[in-house]
Amino acid sequence: VGKWSGGRLKIAIDLHCPYIRGKHNEVIYMVGSGNKDIWAQQCALAKILESVRAGPLPYKAADNLPFGKGWNTGGNFKAGKSFGQWAAELKGVRLASTIEIPYASAAGKSVTRDSARAFGADLVRAIRRYVEAPDASLPSKTHRKTDTRGSTTRAVLTNRR
Repeated sequence: VGKWSGGRLKIAIDLHCPYIRGKHNEVIYMVGSGNKDIWAQQCALAKILESVRAGPLPYKAADNLPFGKGWNTGGNFKAGKSFGQWAAELKGVRLASTIEIPYASAAGKSVTRDSARAFGADLVRAIRRYVEAPDASLPSKTHRKTDTRGSTTRAVLTNRR
């Protein structure tokens, strides 16, 4: 990915399903980075996502799991890096995160094909607002292109040379 993106990749997000149930497994949350700069960017996106959420699945930035809390500790990654740790090291990446999305129930709301797609639309809206914000820490020459086909929306963010 590092070679492919040529340093133009700015955001890397892994959508992941947590353990089946229990604390932090029945809410949507971001897995906090141990890198304070990446964590600050995760918090910025989280605040935006919370404010633009229109779909049926609840999201609260307060549900995010900071590094060093719960299972999100250095000891949990002895076998290797998490996606967020790996992606944060890619040249040019300003925001790397895993978002945990429960299998069946998010804060008491059913996770269905339609509700998951609505959350995806909320996330795309939040990412767009994040990259368009003047304090998003992205280079000023970022090119934004939105490609919409049917129910799929792709945001392509590259840094023009």
